[in-house]
Amino acid sequence: MITLGLLKTEFTNFLVNQDISSRIGNWAFWVHTDILAESIFWWNKKQGSLTTVASTAEYFLTHRVNGKDVLWMGDSARQSYEIKEATFEQIYRYDSTPTETGDPVVWAYVEQSEVQAINTATTVSIVSSDNTDLAKKVIVRGKVSSVDRYEVITSNGTTTVAGLLSWDVDSISSISMEDVWTGVMTATTGATTIASVPPGLQRIQCPRIRLWRVPSSALTLPYIYYQNAIKPINDGDIIDIPNFAFPTLLKGIEYYGHKNNGDIDFARLALEEYNESKKRLVSISNRELNVVHRKETHTRTSDQRAYTLPRTISGTVV
Repeated sequence: MITLGLLKTEFTNFLVNQDISSRIGNWAFWVHTDILAESIFWWNKKQGSLTTVASTAEYFLTHRVNGKDVLWMGDSARQSYEIKEATFEQIYRYDSTPTETGDPVVWAYVEQSEVQAINTATTVSIVSSDNTDLAKKVIVRGKVSSVDRYEVITSNGTTTVAGLLSWDVDSISSISMEDVWTGVMTATTGATTIASVPPGLQRIQCPRIRLWRVPSSALTLPYIYYQNAIKPINDGDIIDIPNFAFPTLLKGIEYYGHKNNGDIDFARLALEEYNESKKRLVSISNRELNVVHRKETHTRTSDQRAYTLPRTISGTVV
């Protein structure tokens, strides 16, 4: 595994025209993001879970979901049952209110949200996990009495600071910071955490989804998602890609380094090599996936204990 500190050491020595170590974290993030857009790589699929609440239709997934790339969602209480994806417009036509309750049948992406939970009708409070986060501004946007408003709340380290505006229920649309924080910024309304921003970031975005039918009870819904890249902040932060993807990452960072230094010919060559490396990476990833599949499906004919799982019904049994 390669850390941000190792990348800084390597490229500061390699690109000798100027000190560029402070920019390498950005370049690594940009290249990592570009690589992940090339294909749905098997090694970047992760699993998450959400817990439903009776009579609540909308939920927030982890901010590590890459946009709306949820590859599968199910119900842990119904083995092999899949909750299908639909468009928000389709769900809205099913039940615009929404009121029809039962076991969820479909889910739909609603929006990218800078909050992680539905806010209650009250003020917003902020706090840091690190006492050095002093006099840093958090900007909250939403509605007060159905009118668009914004408020700036100034931090006081690990001491909680409350804003003055009382926001309408489920109206807060944005929570962002003017500066990066050393600690975790937590924003709450009452007892509800509506945003938790890791150190080094100024906002997060979570997919907001709607379920239909509206859950009538507490359910555990596992889901598989395609993970986004995360910006390395500290020298010890690891770039979360497999070893065989590192040459592609390094070539992409090399392109940005040469471009930054004004070495246009070197930058052009590095970009060509980077694009070719991305193609090879897709091929290597697919080959590795096929090897994994072969290992999973292979059984010895002499093994009398081998068996296959029974066929399952993909729809709802009534």
